[in-house]
Amino acid sequence: MKTNQEDIKKLEEILIKRHSKKETVKISEAWQAKVMSHIRRLEPVNKTRQDNSLIFEQFLWRFAPVASALIVILVAVMLTFDFVSEYEMAKIFIDDPIEFSLVQSFLI
Repeated sequence: MKTNQEDIKKLEEILIKRHSKKETVKISEAWQAKVMSHIRRLEPVNKTRQDNSLIFEQFLWRFAPVASALIVILVAVMLTFDFVSEYEMAKIFIDDPIEFSLVQSFLI
């Protein structure tokens, strides 16, 4: 068991010394330019994957602003109408549905 621990300690010391003596590698600008041009030519990883969820997500985000605008317009239109008379007619019908008629509600 002691030999195992001693071997591990020796290995750790060797690795620590080797890591501290790290050599810096000089990279030429031509090599960097070649690597960057190669990276630019690579296609996206997900380009070949066509999921139904991706198509749905695309349409969802295109539809969201239109739906929001329609909701705002409908709220504005609903606020301009007078709903009190419809509420009262519904209340009369619910309170006494047998005697309810349009003639009575319009007082004709």
